[in-house]
Amino acid sequence: MECRTYSVDDVAKILGISTKSVYDMAQRRVIHRLPNVPKVKFSQKEIDALCGIKDEFNAHNFRLIKNENEQLKDENQRLKDLIKKATAELLLMSSAIIE
Repeated sequence: MECRTYSVDDVAKILGISTKSVYDMAQRRVIHRLPNVPKVKFSQKEIDALCGIKDEFNAHNFRLIKNENEQLKDENQRLKDLIKKATAELLLMSSAIIE
């Protein structure tokens, strides 16, 4: 299962700040410590939102993934066609050598 919380060290690395600054942000309620969990933990969604990271499961990202998938399918077909052509040419060359 994916971890949905960040530790103080995680938040410090993500934001590029010191752990002292993370504690300061929590004290000023810029970020909110999760209640009833061991140690100091923060919500992944809250920290990601603070960084401007959007949820990957949304309509816009779905369209991007769908378009990328179509492009990869097209590229895959082109590569298959090239392999078939190269294979056919090799067979012709090898049959000419045998004769």
